[in-house]
Amino acid sequence: MAELYYLEHACKTLITAYSTGKESRIAPHDVAELTCRQWQEYPGLAENHFRELKAILDEEEPDYRS
Repeated sequence: MAELYYLEHACKTLITAYSTGKESRIAPHDVAELTCRQWQEYPGLAENHFRELKAILDEEEPDYRS
């Protein structure tokens, strides 16, 4: 489920970038590979981050669960 959160965020970012009408600059291949490798080195990172986001919401805006 957490991966869907990050996919949605990435899609929103891409749409925002497209809406500027400017030419996109793509990260170099080595940067993309490093990012992928770092993501893979921390299994459960997305789930842990998402769990912490929900904990913040539970504390600050508990009505979101309704």
